[in-house]
Amino acid sequence: MKKINIGILASVDSGKTTLSESMLYISGSIKQRGKVDNKDTVLDNYEVERNRGITVFSKICELTYNDNLVTIIDTPGHVDFTVETEYVLNVLDACILLIDATSFVTGQTKTLWDILDKMDIPVFLFVNKIDLDKN
Repeated sequence: MKKINIGILASVDSGKTTLSESMLYISGSIKQRGKVDNKDTVLDNYEVERNRGITVFSKICELTYNDNLVTIIDTPGHVDFTVETEYVLNVLDACILLIDATSFVTGQTKTLWDILDKMDIPVFLFVNKIDLDKN
C-alpha cells in the first residue's frame, strides 16, 4: 500500500474542513459528514474551534483510496494561525489549495502559494463555493 500525505490549505472560511470531512465520508472512513455550522465535525474537535467556527490547530486524519493510505492534514486558514500551517509543510507530498469563489484570491492565498512554491510542494487548485453568489 502506497502512503501519501496531502495538506488542505486556504484562507479562513474557504471550506477546508468541509472538504476534508467530505473526503473522509466518501471514502467510508466516517459514517456521517459533520458540518462546521453544526459544530459536529470530526476534525474541529477543540471547544475553541467549535465556538469560533474556525480551525485553530492542524488535524491529521486518514483514508484509504485505491489501495493508497492517504493522510490528510486539515490546516488553519486564519492569518493568525499561519505558523500552525507552516509546521506541517515539511511532511507533505502534495497539497490542495482551496480558492473560495465568493472571495476570489485573498492575500493569505497568495502567501500560501508563495510558501508552497518556495518549498516545491506540488499543488492542486480547488475552486470551492462556485455554486454560491458573491456577497
